[in-house]
Amino acid sequence: MTGCDLSDDGNTTGFNQYGWDGLDFISFDKDLLVWVTPVPWGEIIKQKWEGSTVINQRWKRYLEVECIEWLRKYLEYGQKLLRVGSHSLRYFFTGMTLIPDFPEFVAVVYVDGVQFVMYDSDRRELIPREQWMVESEGPAAWERKKIFTEEQEMYLKADIPLYMSHTNQTGGVHVCQMMTGCDLRDDGTTSGFSQYGWDGHDVLSLDNEHMVWVTPVPWGESIKNRCDRQTGHIQRLKHYLEVECIEWLRKYLEYGQRELRVVAPVVSFTRLGDSNRLSCAVTGFYPQAIEVNLWRDGVVIDETLSTGILPNPDSTYQIRKWVEFDPEDQAEYSCRVEHSGMKETLVVIYEPKSRSQVALTVGIVVGVLVLIALIIVAVVIYNKKGRGKNDYNPTNTSDGGDSSSSSSSRS
Repeated sequence: MTGCDLSDDGNTTGFNQYGWDGLDFISFDKDLLVWVTPVPWGEIIKQKWEGSTVINQRWKRYLEVECIEWLRKYLEYGQKLLRVGSHSLRYFFTGMTLIPDFPEFVAVVYVDGVQFVMYDSDRRELIPREQWMVESEGPAAWERKKIFTEEQEMYLKADIPLYMSHTNQTGGVHVCQMMTGCDLRDDGTTSGFSQYGWDGHDVLSLDNEHMVWVTPVPWGESIKNRCDRQTGHIQRLKHYLEVECIEWLRKYLEYGQRELRVVAPVVSFTRLGDSNRLSCAVTGFYPQAIEVNLWRDGVVIDETLSTGILPNPDSTYQIRKWVEFDPEDQAEYSCRVEHSGMKETLVVIYEPKSRSQVALTVGIVVGVLVLIALIIVAVVIYNKKGRGKNDYNPTNTSDGGDSSSSSSSRS
């Protein structure tokens, strides 16, 4: 998992880390240019990767410069996507020069900002986010999509040496990207785009109206002129953006009307019975992407256990993370959750039952028991008095008058 963040104040951060079976495995410290592993068996891999100083320097540059540049562009490109009343279909194709343990080509498809399909050159399979996507389209349509993606892989791989030649580069890590997609608004209007980037910079974009390519860089002019002569390709691309892309977007919205709905998670952070384990349970969320971390006194806890993300019967997801702790520890433990269904990070603080609370609870219980005992005693005394009155037989007077309900007789 790799990425970057851009704060409103202009500060930036970047990260690159790996996991294994739901546990943290190794992460990159870009400031020190070293890899950090929390597990003993990761030391060998750590030492091997730290020997690749050139690759580490390239990763540092990507996280601090190129990733932020692309993020700014995505935010700019996605203004229409983020507008209320708009639906979107986005294809992101990325080709890279050879990097160990990293695919040379990756394709990701998004509908309304939710990852829909993924493909990479290592697995060479079109992987749906949910099986219903394949079932809805049918095997033949799914195979056509795979062929289309493989064609884009071939084109991007061929573009890399072309762009390197035009920029006078003979080596190093380079990234070539193609972004294409369309928007459908509630008022029925549509739009589409197709553009290329090289190492985080715009190279080419299609002007749908005039059916020509536009480049902002001088070295892109020769590429633009060559692409402008391919009129047949431009016409097909224009038809795709204005017709086919919109048709597919409508179909995806219909197929995934329920699955594409973003649902925020429900979070609980509790101690499991009388054990020394704190558990953060997160469930009922969609889409699947989520970040869950346990913290102690404001510091993230690296050594946690996790179930990993699991499916729920209603097509939402769940995950649980837990950590061993000392119940007598006075530190503040919290579970922090980030998900697209929430505008802000959700922080749930563990609140242990203190001794004073226990004493108060015991005092309340004792008080209730004493009150119950007093009530029982009062009822017994009352019943005894009642029986004494009911057993009293007044003495008849000598003159045969009425009996009295008083305790004394008439003279």
